[in-house]
Amino acid sequence: MNHKLYLSAALVLTSSSMWGTEPITLPNISITQLSANGEWALSDNGAGGINVIEVASQTSTSARATNATATSISNDGSLVGTVDGVASVWTADEGWTALPLADDMTGTVVPTAISADGKVICGYASAQALDDYNNGLLYAPVVWYSTDGVFSTPQWLPYPATDYTGRTPKRVTALTLNADGSLIAGQVTPLLWRRLQRPYHLHHGERRDIMGICAPRKPYRRERDAP
Repeated sequence: MNHKLYLSAALVLTSSSMWGTEPITLPNISITQLSANGEWALSDNGAGGINVIEVASQTSTSARATNATATSISNDGSLVGTVDGVASVWTADEGWTALPLADDMTGTVVPTAISADGKVICGYASAQALDDYNNGLLYAPVVWYSTDGVFSTPQWLPYPATDYTGRTPKRVTALTLNADGSLIAGQVTPLLWRRLQRPYHLHHGERRDIMGICAPRKPYRRERDAP
């Protein structure tokens, strides 16, 4: 199957009359992201098959690695993602290399986006080292900064102390950023422990809610469903 790459990001830089141009077809390639300048495309098939494509020449460079996933691409074709669960950055010269981690960052660490200039990476990490972990916070946002092409140890980003319910959030993740990394956006996911939304688990074949109240043993039936 052929997948079509629509170069709208590049075409708007030339002339609006170019919108009618026939799309370029790249066989067996599925485009997942374009760089901000429209010069590079990222193809990630979700099974480690990652390619970086130079749009003008349609030249494809493999960034394949075992258990790798790429989440973002910069204006020079650099990638961020994970390899075997390790936060990593990819460049054409060096391939995949692990990003540095702070001593207090254990467990899951996920880079989610790289700035267009390739100097800032944002993401999130397990929050075991933070005081709010004991209050239910699982993940907190982090950021890496590059100096002379080398990324330094990541820093914890500040985050809201409470979600819209007034409680400690469950997850705070940095998901995207602007061209130079000076503005980072993310998401706050609340703890959903509410009487109107009670999560359940199975306990010896019975359905029990996690707050300890046993649900009815028999399935609920409306009157018209009764025999």
